[in-house]
Amino acid sequence: MLEQLEKDIDDITKGARSREVANVRAKLAKLKRQQSVIETETLQKTEARVEDVKNWHVFQNSVQQLVPVIRRLEEMSESVESTKFASTSDILKCLQENKVRKKHYENLKMDEIEKFTWVG
Repeated sequence: MLEQLEKDIDDITKGARSREVANVRAKLAKLKRQQSVIETETLQKTEARVEDVKNWHVFQNSVQQLVPVIRRLEEMSESVESTKFASTSDILKCLQENKVRKKHYENLKMDEIEKFTWVG
């Protein structure tokens, strides 16, 4: 759009050298710079949003992987008589000490719990 405007200005002002023409050309140059800045900012924001979407998908996939592990841990904690767990490490200790019924222990893969143990 600005390129067409520049062509039109050139056609209209062929051979003319006045302050008005210089002012119009200066304003056009300013508009071009502003357009360039807007295009750059738009591109940067688009790239940031694409990265946000990628990160959101990674987060959602991680949550989906954690859900079965959390359900198993909840089932196990319900089966333990009056034991309260403060953390995943407490659950692991309890499992290691055989305080949980054997069938629940066999159903749970220890590496699943350890894989999702976060140090905060």
